[in-house]
Amino acid sequence: MGHGFCRLGVADLWLHKNGRVKQTWLSRDIELNGTPCAKGRISLHDNGQLAATGLSSPVAVDGISCGTEGRIFFHDSGEFAGCTLAGKYQFNGVIWPEGTNLLFRPGGSLRLARVFGPIEIEGTEYKPHELFFDEFGLLVSSSVLTGGGS
Repeated sequence: MGHGFCRLGVADLWLHKNGRVKQTWLSRDIELNGTPCAKGRISLHDNGQLAATGLSSPVAVDGISCGTEGRIFFHDSGEFAGCTLAGKYQFNGVIWPEGTNLLFRPGGSLRLARVFGPIEIEGTEYKPHELFFDEFGLLVSSSVLTGGGS
């Protein structure tokens, strides 16, 4: 079966090339693999592991408090890949404010942070920015966010 899309009544369903569900819409909140998934869009990896979903309630994953704003992400191994912070979180010597989107590589190194307010990193203040980090946690580039929101 090829990569595709179909409409089942009122539900949209996208499929991976292997025929497994890639993306669909939940009609109600459910719990999947211990994650409280909110009604709405849900994405799965081609191996069936949860890739991304909104949260129906805040959840702590690996010591990170994830909020219901934005989405929570997982790698195809099931390892946590990131979320929108429900509160402040300290990582690599930086205190990331509530509402920041953090995305991690497999193994846990920070890959990307979307910060919607001012933050200071290594003596430089960043306003709303998208910050990119290398596999060692070093800031390698940034770009200004426009339009706000997650």
